[in-house]
Amino acid sequence: MTEAQEQHLHEFSSRRTQLIAALPEALGGLDWSRKYSQLADDLVRWVYSQATTRTEAQPALAIVATGGYGRQELSPHSDLDLAVIPLHEQSPGLDALVRETYRLLHLALDRVFGAEVGYSYRLIGDAPSLDGKSRSGLLDARLVAGSMAPLEAFNQVFQETFPVGDFLLDKVTERRERMRRTHDTPLVVEPHLKEGAGGLRSYHTALWIRKVLKAEQPTGLEAYSQILRTRNLLHYVSEKQVDLLSRSRQAQIAEVLGVELAPWLSGVAEHLVILTEAYEDAERLILQASYPISRGVVTKDGTVHFEAGATPSDAAIGISLASGLGLVIEREPLDLSDELDGGEVLHALSSGETTLRSLDRCGLLATILPELSRCRTLMPEDATHTYTVFEHTMRALRNVESFAEGSFLGDLRSGISSPDVLVLAILLHDSGKGVDGRPHSEVGAEIADAVCRRWGLSDSVREPVRWLVAEHLSMARFIRMRDIQNPGTADEFAKMVKDRERLDMLTVLTAADIMAVSSAAWTQSQESLLRELWERTAAILEADIPPEHDPAIYRRRLHRALAKDQEVSEEALQAFLDSLPAHYVLSTPPQVVKLHFGFCARARNGKPTIEVAHQPGAGNTEITVCCPDRPGLLSRLLGVLYAWDLTVESIRVSTSLGAQNIALDSFVVSFHGQPLPSATCQHATSDLLKVIEERATVEDILIRHGKDPSRRQSHFRSAYVAGTPGILEVQAPRGRGMAFRLARFIAEQGWDVCSARIGQWAGQGTAAFYVTGPQGEALDPAEVAQAMQSSRT
Repeated sequence: MTEAQEQHLHEFSSRRTQLIAALPEALGGLDWSRKYSQLADDLVRWVYSQATTRTEAQPALAIVATGGYGRQELSPHSDLDLAVIPLHEQSPGLDALVRETYRLLHLALDRVFGAEVGYSYRLIGDAPSLDGKSRSGLLDARLVAGSMAPLEAFNQVFQETFPVGDFLLDKVTERRERMRRTHDTPLVVEPHLKEGAGGLRSYHTALWIRKVLKAEQPTGLEAYSQILRTRNLLHYVSEKQVDLLSRSRQAQIAEVLGVELAPWLSGVAEHLVILTEAYEDAERLILQASYPISRGVVTKDGTVHFEAGATPSDAAIGISLASGLGLVIEREPLDLSDELDGGEVLHALSSGETTLRSLDRCGLLATILPELSRCRTLMPEDATHTYTVFEHTMRALRNVESFAEGSFLGDLRSGISSPDVLVLAILLHDSGKGVDGRPHSEVGAEIADAVCRRWGLSDSVREPVRWLVAEHLSMARFIRMRDIQNPGTADEFAKMVKDRERLDMLTVLTAADIMAVSSAAWTQSQESLLRELWERTAAILEADIPPEHDPAIYRRRLHRALAKDQEVSEEALQAFLDSLPAHYVLSTPPQVVKLHFGFCARARNGKPTIEVAHQPGAGNTEITVCCPDRPGLLSRLLGVLYAWDLTVESIRVSTSLGAQNIALDSFVVSFHGQPLPSATCQHATSDLLKVIEERATVEDILIRHGKDPSRRQSHFRSAYVAGTPGILEVQAPRGRGMAFRLARFIAEQGWDVCSARIGQWAGQGTAAFYVTGPQGEALDPAEVAQAMQSSRT
């Protein structure tokens, strides 16, 4: 800069210093802030005059103050927001003038004010597509330097295209969120003077709402001036931009003003109350005024109406906005056109349950999505569901919205890049239940495909929606019926979902769907299993190289991890690891292997071990049994658990092969959805030990508890997934004895059980047994089918 320019900047800095020094004596915040804003105006005008002398062309350009600077309400360390608006984008010399203006403004404002400067470059054609924050700032715009013509032209388009309903909802939502983050009452000891209830933003929002609704300005200007004064003083004592009036800053301000702290702070609270009331009055005005909500939708005295010829998508968008604002939506005759924009409809539906309820109430849902509306009174086929298909769907959508930020499910939901896909899949996931004779997920996928085509949605929406509806039961089936710790389970699931986005959406949909069945449908154990399956699958999908599940590699890793322990014989450890089945070494951590090594050593000496670990976080108890193995042992142990009315959630069976077979079985059980009570646990483990040591028979224990030990499992459906091990999936009438009876039947066939998942779903008991032949070989699917058929007769 030249010497003359440096002198000008020094003069501006001196003026600022004088204004800051006079601040404690200023009685009103508005008066001082306007003088301070006038200083910024003078500096910007001087800078612009310097820029125009450096460029040849003089295109029509407006330098506009926006936001707090536009309102002339700057505090000592406020940011300065400026917008540059050209009249014609292609004007000769425009680029050079803008660059020079930006350069000099940055140097000058930083030198004099030392504050952040927010620049925006606005074309007149940008006016219809601005976001809510930009619109708020431009509602307070005023010309500081340059030509008025660009600002007038911009304002004309800005006002003509202003989306009233969208803006009002954005401001109300923003205000509530900011108060949630700070404080939602003005009666706090340490108020946030900008964003908290009764802070400056409360009054700003009231101003914006009333301006958009063409209503009179809010009351409370004197209270606003006093809160602005308090903020100015807060900046003064802090020497930086601060908006939280902490106790330490309160004492500093009281000392500067020479007043008693408590009465002064009570006065601040009184002003905050007045500004809170000003905002609340503006919110009430939204519910009482008449104005256009969106294209084709208006509100008159707080009640929503559709204009003749509005499209269904226009109406849906309007209802979405009206629902968020809390306007009254009633059923009225619909005179809508046939034109429908599927993208807009999907955007409206994605705003949540409240919008769906409103669309249903006014009769519009039956027009745009009759597939869902037809399910209103459709009853579910099983007795576990509390609601009709329609209401169940609404509850599932509510559940998605309720997942808290920072929670596993909440973070998954927030990270989904296409939330509208998830919403449409939820709305249609049970739509196939109205068709008999075919799986409802299969029918629902066809319905979803038809809806997407009717709405003209792209393949990037249609394909994942169809897939989610088709597979919406798959993840629930995996966590109910598969061994999640078996590496093959996540491998199989990863091949099905194919990518992380689908995995995240299916996980959220699965949880929301199960929760909507009934108040007791979702358990801590299910959430734990769901998360574990997600984590294992996500790791596979995100790995550069697919994980290798070679038991020999895992045995070597376990050996290296445990061989350092001086208490463990290296030779005995190697023999133990070599004797264990593949599924055990692939899924058991080293510290657990070491524990089991000790259990097996005791068992070889004829001393059985029964270890109990309560898991309150998962709502269950894990019972580990280690003892010499004998044919039918698993079914006898399950018989004891059945006798005590324990719910078996999963079983892991690992027989150590060697000179003496040792059974190492783990049972995850619960008692009415909770870990076992101490007395029940003590009695059940005592009976387990008696059966192991042959001091009692399982038949005697079952009879003592009123159970029929000879009852067969004759009513069930089964499917077999071939492999080593194969997976025998069974559905049967619900009852705690199913696991015992099926394990007994499997033992009678000479098959070995590696692990099992036991549960209940849709009024049925479900189970998946991982089975092999007696020497660990794969079973013949035809033989399995024949055996299962013979058991029914």
